[in-house]
Amino acid sequence: MLVSKNLIASSERRLTFDPEELSEQLDHRKPINNESTERVKIRLAVAESQGLNTLERIIACNDLMPVNYLEKGMDAARAVGRIHKRDSQSGNLLDYATGFLISPRLLLTNHHVFASSDEAQLSEVEFNYQQNKDGTWMGSEFFALQPDTFFFADEELDFAVVAVAQTARQSGKPLAGCGWLTLDPQIGKVSPGEYLTIIQHPSGGDKQIALRENQLLKIDTHTLWYRTDTAPGSSGSPVFNDVWQVVALHHSGVPEKDANGNYITLDGKPSERPINESKIKWIANEGIRVSRIVASLQAAYGNHSLVRGIFETNSSNLSSPVHINSQLQESPMSLDVTALTGNQLTYGRGTQIERNEARPVTNYSDRKGYDPNFLGSNGKRVPLPELTDKMKRDCAINRMAGRGMDEYLLPYHHFSIVMNKVRKMAFYTAVNLDGTKIDRSIGRDDNWIADPRIGENEQTNNSLYKNNDLDRGHLVRRLDPVWGSVAEAANSDTFHYTNCSPQHKDFNQNEVTWLGLENYILDNARAEKFRVSVFTGSVFRNDDREHRRVKLPRQFWKVLVMVKEGNLSATGYLLSQEELIQNFPKEAFSDDRRVRTYQVPIQEIEDLTGLSFGLSEFDPMESSESTSRIIPISSYEAIRL
Repeated sequence: MLVSKNLIASSERRLTFDPEELSEQLDHRKPINNESTERVKIRLAVAESQGLNTLERIIACNDLMPVNYLEKGMDAARAVGRIHKRDSQSGNLLDYATGFLISPRLLLTNHHVFASSDEAQLSEVEFNYQQNKDGTWMGSEFFALQPDTFFFADEELDFAVVAVAQTARQSGKPLAGCGWLTLDPQIGKVSPGEYLTIIQHPSGGDKQIALRENQLLKIDTHTLWYRTDTAPGSSGSPVFNDVWQVVALHHSGVPEKDANGNYITLDGKPSERPINESKIKWIANEGIRVSRIVASLQAAYGNHSLVRGIFETNSSNLSSPVHINSQLQESPMSLDVTALTGNQLTYGRGTQIERNEARPVTNYSDRKGYDPNFLGSNGKRVPLPELTDKMKRDCAINRMAGRGMDEYLLPYHHFSIVMNKVRKMAFYTAVNLDGTKIDRSIGRDDNWIADPRIGENEQTNNSLYKNNDLDRGHLVRRLDPVWGSVAEAANSDTFHYTNCSPQHKDFNQNEVTWLGLENYILDNARAEKFRVSVFTGSVFRNDDREHRRVKLPRQFWKVLVMVKEGNLSATGYLLSQEELIQNFPKEAFSDDRRVRTYQVPIQEIEDLTGLSFGLSEFDPMESSESTSRIIPISSYEAIRL
């Protein structure tokens, strides 16, 4: 999240020591010798209850950890999620933060994330937004926050607790599959000089860990002070000791500043503007002590049924800081493993990637997407089509969208896609085509992959296309974005399942229809050195025929925009495969396998799809004196450009 100057100023006032100097002093003493006599007794008693290895580590300063330390850490990580903070009125994404489950229904984060129940009203938490050991993405799950069920925030201690829905928004998987982290109110769980671990979603990114890199410097009345030479904590992250007990809720810190009072970034440069907390060089971090959080919760809502779940968990089994429901160990939300089976590689649970399919892309940060100013600025600017409110509710969310980005948009090289998560296909695609630079030497490889930025259940996969006459029909044509310095990568980008729609093979491969129209557009754009922006999508109807749980669209549309004689020219096309799929998936088709292509007013496409292009004034079909509103395209000469 963006750094709150007031929050930092408050931490600066509480920092009454030199972190570097204190760290050097602690390095020369055993952690147990940094405690008062009374706290030494408490710390040793707690360590003994945690096992001989913990006691030895504290007394003898033995840094060796048992190998199951990492496995326990993976269990703890399951309860940590990425918060999508949304505007309580519009539902638009405002920021990301971290939070973690502390009971079967309650999530803990910072007060500066949610200061009131209204702020949490339309927000949600996403679990499993992380990579598997082979670099593929786990299938994350979204759970709605339910502040009307429970909400409590303490401004002084900077924490907030909010109820979470019991089942995932899309899949219906149980929240219990994530487990939860118990809050032990007992003091003595850690001593100055010991090292802490933070599991977090820095800058809203995938789940990461700062492993035993945060040295505990000082224990104050309400807070712990710790410093790190690597990644700082993120707002709302759990801070763990060496047995994976939560000892603090990370909330703020003191940044390094220059002589002018500007924050110093990790690369050593000053920043005059507010920046994300993960970009700042911190000299000390501050977390709220768990014992203080528990005391505040108990005083305010100790008799509430959901809050009692926190204390009951603690009293029943304090030696087990991570609670995982053993009956749910085989849940799809449990830790994935990689296995080699037959002729397929299985990545995680339920996702199979054939040998001839590509490994998923993991970094999309260099994808700039569709450029509205590609044809020119001012009167030649072509923005993306507008969605209705109903369509926005059905949009898949880009889980990797950065600050200021449209969360519905999936940018690729030279094109962008907005996905309909219900139909598992694109509401629309938008591509910039430069006919003077297209690299036709780059061949196709047919290596189709899922886009990890949205859920696997929000896009199709190869199971839809096996053993039938359906093709993966490109929406953004493969060659359209294949130009410039990123041509090869753009070619690969077109082979995402987000960019395909189920099309009958006779439709997709027919030279006078889908590919035929694209070839005509592409060839003429190249010959006349046109720059073209192309929008493509499906017409979704409630009565579309369903095949393998996916409704097959009967019609597709294109809107083509170019500059002609100094002005924009926009044309619309409607293509139908209705006669090809009317009996699908039966093997027998009639000999009359007609595919129809029409040029239609863009307004007609808007009426069919609900999209708004704002291009009708540039459509020759609108200005034509002809009474015909639909032109069958039997030859390309019939097209009005």
